[in-house]
Amino acid sequence: MGFGVLFIGFFLAYAGSFTPLAVFTYILGTGVILYSLKKLIFENKLFLCSAILAVLLELVSMAYLIMYVFGFHGVKIFNILLTVQSILATVLAASLSAAIIVISKSLALTKIQAKSTVDIAFIALYLVSSLILSFVKSEAVLARLGLVSFILKILYVALSLFVIFNCYMRICYEGDENMQGKNSFAPFRYLNDKLNDAMDKGKDKKGKKK
Repeated sequence: MGFGVLFIGFFLAYAGSFTPLAVFTYILGTGVILYSLKKLIFENKLFLCSAILAVLLELVSMAYLIMYVFGFHGVKIFNILLTVQSILATVLAASLSAAIIVISKSLALTKIQAKSTVDIAFIALYLVSSLILSFVKSEAVLARLGLVSFILKILYVALSLFVIFNCYMRICYEGDENMQGKNSFAPFRYLNDKLNDAMDKGKDKKGKKK
């Protein structure tokens, strides 16, 4: 429950957005995220904002799916829904990271707090680049900035998953006791350990310079 379910929902919604099945994975993943937030809200009220955003994202995604199924691709509202969906998804990711920053700070989990802070920076840069793309008309600029925006999305989605996974491993709420210490997500755990080692080495180098 809690962060473990949130990890699964986030993976389905956000990692799935890079696939042709994004129109379906957004609805499924956001639904799972909502289910996880139903529990997390009672642990920290900051997740209430995330829950509201998730409800809006779910509604917009369902409307988008209906229009997609019935072939309303040329209608302007279709493109508007797609834009709103992207903005809501980005802001939802930022709200989750913000809530995790507060929780990790209160529990003195400095690594999780640092990762979440960097994550929000990536999310902000992605949001800004996406907004600029909507006004740019030059094809050359669109191609370059579009690539940068795509890379930023990959970075923030990956880092968000790492952050949520860290919470799953380090923060144990009532009812989650049996989930801690499992060997699930073994490849992800390996990558996460490597990221933590890199952060430790970075801190050591800064310490030596001082």
